[in-house]
Amino acid sequence: MDILSLPIEDAPFSILDVETTGFSPKFGDKICEIAILRIEGEKEKIFHSLINPGFKIPEKVKSIHGITDDMVSSAPYFIEVIEDILNILKDSCIVGHNIYFDIEFLKNEMGDEFKRIERNPVIDTLKISKVYLNQPSNALKNLTYSLGLGGGIFHRALEDVYKTKNLLFYIIEHLRKRNFNLKTLSDLFEIQFVKF
Repeated sequence: MDILSLPIEDAPFSILDVETTGFSPKFGDKICEIAILRIEGEKEKIFHSLINPGFKIPEKVKSIHGITDDMVSSAPYFIEVIEDILNILKDSCIVGHNIYFDIEFLKNEMGDEFKRIERNPVIDTLKISKVYLNQPSNALKNLTYSLGLGGGIFHRALEDVYKTKNLLFYIIEHLRKRNFNLKTLSDLFEIQFVKF
């Protein structure tokens, strides 16, 4: 079944966030934490793990997410969790805030295994926020506070997937109140490409 034809309320969403050792997999940066929250109707399933990148995490990056070398020293290497990641992402819509950053890291770490999920539809809450929410800042932390969606810890994968979930459902309600015809996952997916 084509999941894009499903009602939004029944669609499988996998909200993804990664923390990394730097800003570009092209320069050798790796994932050091990953969280995926899968939502299908009322059911939720979570996958979360620190990841041993195989080298020391640079100090400037530690200052952003707070993940230390000691924290990842006994964590699995990425290759050890690939099947878990693929299983939770299977046949779902992948969602994230600036999601293509996360996907580039996934693609780099997975190699050929990425082909198993490369056709999954992808929704970027950052892209939608920039067009439809009219906020002074579209950073996840700032949106969370300005829209009254909570607070707490930021720049950690597990916490950020729950904040992205709150933002996603805020966006859906906000657009429905503005009379957008959001019934199916396809309707939500397509608004990313509408230009005003």
